[in-house]
Amino acid sequence: MDESTISLSHADDIRPYRVHVSSKYLELTTKKLELTRLPHELLLPQSQEWEQGTPKSEVEPLVDFCLVRQPHADRRVVHHKRLEKYSWRDREEHLNTTIPQYRTTITIPAAPGPYRVHFIHVTSPRENAIPLLLLPAFPLTNFALEPLLTPLADPETGTSTPTFHVVAPSIPGLGFSDAFTPASDATAAVLGDTAQIFNALMLRLGYEDYLCSGTGSGSTSPASIDYQLPRLLASKYPKNCRGIHIINPPIPEPTLSSSFATWIRYFIARLFQVPIFGYTAVDWEALSRSRRSYSSRPQSRSSQDPEAQAGAPTLMSTQNGVRNVGSNGLAYRAIGLLGLREPNTLAYALCDSPVGLLSLMLNGLRRLSPDHKLSRSDVIDLTYLAWLPGPEAAMRYWSSAETEIQDGDTGNIPDWSETPTAVTVFVGDGQGDDGQGDNSLSRGYICPAWAKARHNVVWVERREGRGGLVAWERTNAVVDGIRSLAGEVAKRDKRLMGATLAEEMDDDDSTTVIDERESVRRGGKGVSPVEAGGPDTIVPSSFPLILDEL
Repeated sequence: MDESTISLSHADDIRPYRVHVSSKYLELTTKKLELTRLPHELLLPQSQEWEQGTPKSEVEPLVDFCLVRQPHADRRVVHHKRLEKYSWRDREEHLNTTIPQYRTTITIPAAPGPYRVHFIHVTSPRENAIPLLLLPAFPLTNFALEPLLTPLADPETGTSTPTFHVVAPSIPGLGFSDAFTPASDATAAVLGDTAQIFNALMLRLGYEDYLCSGTGSGSTSPASIDYQLPRLLASKYPKNCRGIHIINPPIPEPTLSSSFATWIRYFIARLFQVPIFGYTAVDWEALSRSRRSYSSRPQSRSSQDPEAQAGAPTLMSTQNGVRNVGSNGLAYRAIGLLGLREPNTLAYALCDSPVGLLSLMLNGLRRLSPDHKLSRSDVIDLTYLAWLPGPEAAMRYWSSAETEIQDGDTGNIPDWSETPTAVTVFVGDGQGDDGQGDNSLSRGYICPAWAKARHNVVWVERREGRGGLVAWERTNAVVDGIRSLAGEVAKRDKRLMGATLAEEMDDDDSTTVIDERESVRRGGKGVSPVEAGGPDTIVPSSFPLILDEL
């Protein structure tokens, strides 16, 4: 598609937006909560209560939390009770008074439209701020990015820290962005269309050059959406998107048939367990733990029954060079077996039952982060933001994206992208110590060096622990990755940076050698691995010519 045909001259189309849900719809939601029929509780030990899905003991208290009635006699009691009562109106007031929101209409070629796009736009008060397209983790809305806004736009650190004008749109159909109209043919590319809309949004705002960052783990994202969107922006719009930051990219282990050069580097480094070609001792240890964890998991029917495997990818399968979430392996079982194939069928249940959607939300949060610290209000916020606009659009988007990935219909993006790429991985992902067995969403540890087969990797960081709910629990990892990407891009492309920042980068004598900057974060401190070419690096003497060529 030719982005030049998109109208970019409608500055008056960008209008401030305030969230306001109809009182009648809120009353309907309350009635549905009051009339909910909960399933009978299973008498299971506490250690097994999640084995068959979300337990009643988790859902029922949250339903009660939404339905508490306020007394009116004693003000002190009223104030106390308000702490125990969920109020969507209070949440609306918070969103409307603390987060600058806008909506604009964008029409793209070859797609029914136009589409109204809801986005957050936080401009930095600092000089030389860099435009940043910040993508919410699917299926969450842009409001889930609130913890990242201030650290990126106006941090408390010194003036030399890169700052950003943050643009955070909601994916079409989520939050208050219009859903894609169902296409009359099966070739619609929702991922490609989303990337085109987001690039058009940045151009409309006057940001002809910008950086882009995902905020969710690509390896646990449904249909790898959190990886595919930044990848598409980097590949299809390199003249505008000057660099991307990706988290746990779901890139499979190199094979001889996929890329000989990448495979031979991996083979040599793994065979001799040496820190070369971007690999470190941390990688070998994490891969070993991940494989031991996977081999010890209970085997699901999809791995035992040949009929279950037919037509459906399993746990570690790949589709078009991407580790696939699949319909039997890592997707939520109800959605994987039914929702991705027939999204409308499951949508009836979710659109009619806020408690059913709440159950699914609780299940997803636990799979991502079993020990998450989200409050009851946080969980209800996430559920309402999915419930109020209607969850069917997210189901259809997921289903279409899954088909798009499996069919390779992502706009014919090239296998290799020159766009500078920063990679953050979490060493603890895929180690299976949460007691959830094969219910865990993790697909195993991903070596950052694997990304070099597809991306121009300029910066890498390995973080201890798991990604979990990245925007909430690993905020520093996202912020550090984006700032480091900005520093690396500044060394290569002065168009993105203001004069002051560019001069600071010119004065920086650090050498751009990925292995020298790779580190594992432990307690917020960087621990550098053995550097390639250092005195502790062992290079087999039988491979000097091969290493020189590679």
